[in-house]
Amino acid sequence: MTAGALDKGGQTSALAYVARFLPGGKAGLVELARLSDDERVQAVVADYDSLDKCRRQNTRLEVLCEGHGIAAREFLGAVVSAAFDYSTDLSRLIAALAQPRVVTAAVRNAVRQPGFRDREMLLQSSGFAPTPKGISIQTTAVAGAKASAADEKATGLPSFAETITMAAEAARKNDEEPA
Repeated sequence: MTAGALDKGGQTSALAYVARFLPGGKAGLVELARLSDDERVQAVVADYDSLDKCRRQNTRLEVLCEGHGIAAREFLGAVVSAAFDYSTDLSRLIAALAQPRVVTAAVRNAVRQPGFRDREMLLQSSGFAPTPKGISIQTTAVAGAKASAADEKATGLPSFAETITMAAEAARKNDEEPA
């Protein structure tokens, strides 16, 4: 293992960037790599498995790939191919690969006059603008009071208090009557 194997100063490698968007991150990418038939990919997986937890987090997959003569793009291609063969959901991987182009297009549109939505999305995703909380439905006692007032006008069952009063009066009458 060389010193260059470790991520430095916040630099993100291409495979680390793609792994960010997968469930499980880098470990998720390695799990997909296990599906590959390519011996070089399997050698990279074996090297990854031989690392302790700390080194797994800090080692760039590109360095492991270089050690087995496979370029990062070939590694990723083999992973995508294997995932496709096993009918694995590739939507997140496809989204991760397309994201740089999507962001570039959004930035390009955001600086134009009609690009309000793109500006809004970029500012919200970067934290410069607040994100709306969504729809909220508030229920209050006013609605209950209105319903209660409407019930008083309607004919129906007596209130709880009226029921207790009637029951008490009936019990008193029973006690007063001679047996």
